[in-house]
Amino acid sequence: MRLKWFLLAGSLAMLAIPAQIQARHAPIRAAAWSSLVTAHHPLAGSAHGAATANPATFTDTQNDSGTAPDVRTVVVSNDAALTKYTFRINVAQLTLPSNVLVFILMDTDQNAATGTSGIDYVIVCDESNGSVGLLHWNGTQLALVSAPTLSASDDSTSVTASIGKSDIGNGAGLNFAVLTVEGESATAGHVDSAPDQGAWSYQLAAAAPLTLAASSLRAPRSVKAGKTFTVTMLVARSDTGAFVNDEIGGTTSCQATVAGKRVKLLGAGFVETTSPELAACLFRAPKNVHKKTIRGSIVVAVEGATVKKTFALTLK
Repeated sequence: MRLKWFLLAGSLAMLAIPAQIQARHAPIRAAAWSSLVTAHHPLAGSAHGAATANPATFTDTQNDSGTAPDVRTVVVSNDAALTKYTFRINVAQLTLPSNVLVFILMDTDQNAATGTSGIDYVIVCDESNGSVGLLHWNGTQLALVSAPTLSASDDSTSVTASIGKSDIGNGAGLNFAVLTVEGESATAGHVDSAPDQGAWSYQLAAAAPLTLAASSLRAPRSVKAGKTFTVTMLVARSDTGAFVNDEIGGTTSCQATVAGKRVKLLGAGFVETTSPELAACLFRAPKNVHKKTIRGSIVVAVEGATVKKTFALTLK
């Protein structure tokens, strides 16, 4: 991923120029996690009613996690081609980095008699180092396997993971549960299990058209001639509620004019030092123009959907 450094709001902040989606490195502690997962939350119990909406929101009991991140909701969706699942796990608070593991336990053939306690695959997100990997039951243990379609991202209130069904058995749906664990073992007071018992069920369904919602647009009211200024906004997806950034393929573009001429754009991208990441544009105001209005726009796009906001400020 190409990186550029810009002066942002009086301090150095990193803007990632969008490139290819960057999957996080695979975790290496797979052997230790196999027994932890199967012992704490078997999927062999009854599954809750199957959700056929896309996206579908599953709600967990609140304030029952101890020191682990408290799962509030899990939003599951799939793409229009019915080939990829996305899980957005919304928690009360997530410190980054921290000694926290997030597990997505999956019964991908929807048969409790297969796998281990019904578990066929497990997505593991290690929040201590930003890694993600896929475990598969091989008849003896849950072992780390290759998953070319797997990617993940996180922020201060959520973890989002996406995986193609080709990596998990090509089924038309799945039963699943989520575990958040603080520390190295799922002991009482340091784990949240969602749902509290059993599993949720999700079936692939036609996706509603993706839309983007922008909020928190910020631009200065004025800028001195020759000085830099920054415009930022926060953008969320309609399907998963996830905030858009370059890790999920988001792009940022910007333009501004004053007195019929373009204002110089120094950079556009996402601010990686904020959580969630903000879309941002950095401009330099012209030196030889005064007492005019700069007008411009900032656009974020992902997977064919776009959202645009306009701004105006006075050039002193």
